[in-house]
Amino acid sequence: MLLVKKGNPKAIQGIADLLREDVRLTISNLDTETASYNIYKQALLEVAAEKELDVTTFSNLIDKDSTQTIFGETIPHREVPQAIFENSADVAIVYYHLALRYSRIFPDDVEIVNIE
Repeated sequence: MLLVKKGNPKAIQGIADLLREDVRLTISNLDTETASYNIYKQALLEVAAEKELDVTTFSNLIDKDSTQTIFGETIPHREVPQAIFENSADVAIVYYHLALRYSRIFPDDVEIVNIE
């Protein structure tokens, strides 16, 4: 699932919007949170392939040298909502249960967008 700020100010409607230059993605740290990073990466690449989007571009988006992606530093389930709240990132890819939890805990601050 994708998590965005309430009201979705960047009008993110799905995975294709992650490639826009004005959209900053936050994702788990690829070195310290390898398991979740790899699952998120695989999900992005599979959905990109299904949507016939450029998989290489998506792979580059979540590469450690990407300037459009903010990687977590410690605990992703704490950093993700913080990055959205403080406008460090416009969108996060998170497990469904985390997106649901964030939207229930912070109903005035975040909302869920389907990854497709």
